[in-house]
Amino acid sequence: MDAATAPRIVAVVPCHDEEAAVGKVVTDLLEHVPVIQVYVYDNASTDRTAQVAREAGAHVRTEPVPGKGNVVRRAFADLDSDVYLLVGPDSASRPRHFGRRTLPQVATTPRSRRPRRPSTDPSAAT
Repeated sequence: MDAATAPRIVAVVPCHDEEAAVGKVVTDLLEHVPVIQVYVYDNASTDRTAQVAREAGAHVRTEPVPGKGNVVRRAFADLDSDVYLLVGPDSASRPRHFGRRTLPQVATTPRSRRPRRPSTDPSAAT
């Protein structure tokens, strides 16, 4: 599978005060699923969640309205991908299993497009 035919895969990691855990899930995803783009959505954290996620290699965006549902809606509006993976910041989702078991199946699925709403998040340009 080359870059031209590889599906676009985005991991969305909703976080609220997950400084202690977010770095590991980001590095695990990037290690086990090399074609993935990791987006951490900082949901009004009061700790260093955004900084730790950025240092680990994630794209960091913010959703100031509290709640995972608001993060998920914002992510679907902001991001364009063939596959969306919603991952908890505690790394319980086992990124290595996704890379080894699911990615080969995704690679054979035809691409599809959906219309996107423009983002209202000023950090979405990153």
